[in-house]
Amino acid sequence: MNQLPNNENNEVQKKIENNREDQAETKLEQKDRQQLGQRAEQNTVENDSDSEQKNKLAMSFENMYATLYHKYHAKFWWRRETLFVLVSILVAGLAAFLKSQDSLVREARLQEMYKTNRIYVASKEIKSGEILTDANMKLTRVLAANTTKNLIDESAFGLVEGRVLTVDVLAGDVIMLSAVHHKNAIRKMAQAVPQGKRLFTLSVEDESLQMGLIEPADRVDIIAHMNFPDKGPTSFTILEDVTLIAVGANSAFKRDDDAKVFATSVSFFVDLEKSKTLAFAKKHGTFSLSLRNKNDHAKHGETKGINHNNFLDSDLVS
Repeated sequence: MNQLPNNENNEVQKKIENNREDQAETKLEQKDRQQLGQRAEQNTVENDSDSEQKNKLAMSFENMYATLYHKYHAKFWWRRETLFVLVSILVAGLAAFLKSQDSLVREARLQEMYKTNRIYVASKEIKSGEILTDANMKLTRVLAANTTKNLIDESAFGLVEGRVLTVDVLAGDVIMLSAVHHKNAIRKMAQAVPQGKRLFTLSVEDESLQMGLIEPADRVDIIAHMNFPDKGPTSFTILEDVTLIAVGANSAFKRDDDAKVFATSVSFFVDLEKSKTLAFAKKHGTFSLSLRNKNDHAKHGETKGINHNNFLDSDLVS
C-alpha cells in the first residue's frame, strides 16, 4: 500500500520535469526566432540602403545625361558646328595631299628640265686637219634638252678619237660628229692638211714602230742621229710632242690593221721652217721615236745633244 503512492509521485515529478524542459526549449526557440527576425530586419534595412544609393547614382547619371542632351541635342546649332569642323578637317587634308602631289610633279618637271648630259668640247683651239685626242677634248655638262645626236658623248668618244677635224674650233666649242671624218671615209690627204702646215714623212728605224706599239694619233718626240764634223756622231731631240697623222699605211683617215705591223715610216704636220730642218736632217741622218703619254705636253726646248765627248763625261760611264 505504501509503494503505490510513491510510484505516482515519481511519475508526477517526471511530468513536471518534462514540462519544464519543454518550456525551456520553447523559450530558446522563441529567442532564436527573435534573433533571426532582428537579423532579417537588419539585412532588409541594409538592402534598402544599398538600393537607395544605387537609385540615387542612377538618378544622377540620368540627370547628367538629361542635362547634356538638353545642352547639346536640344540646340540645333551644335550639329552645324560639328559638321563644319569635320568638313574643315577633310578640306585641309585634301589640300595637303594635293599640295604634296603638286610638289612631286613640280620636282619631277624641274629635274627633267635641268637634266644634263656630258658631251665633248674643245679644250683648246683646234685647227682644221688636226687629230682629235683626249689632249684637245674635254667633257662638259650641258642641258639634255639642248643636246642632239650630232654631239659627241662619252659613249661616242671611241668613234672620233684619232680622227681628223674638218673645221676650226675655239676652246670651249662643241665638236660635232658631222665635223669629224668618218673612220671609213676615203679622202685625199691634201684636203686634210691645215692651212700653213705641211705633211712630212720620215723613215724611222725603231723597233717599237715595227712591233705596232705606235699608232696614228699617238704623241711622240722625234730623235735625230747625225754625224757632225766637229762633234762626230750626235743624237738630239729635233721635235717634241708631235701628233702622228699616219704610221706606215695606217692613217687617221683610213685604218688598215694588217698594215700597222712592219711599219717603217711616220707622217705628221709641221710648219714650213721645221719642214726644211727635217728635210736636211733626213738627208744626212736617221731617226727614232720616243712615245709620250697623251696627257704629257711638256716641252723642254733646245737641249744639248749626246756625242762621244759628253757621253764619256756623263755619270753613266764615270
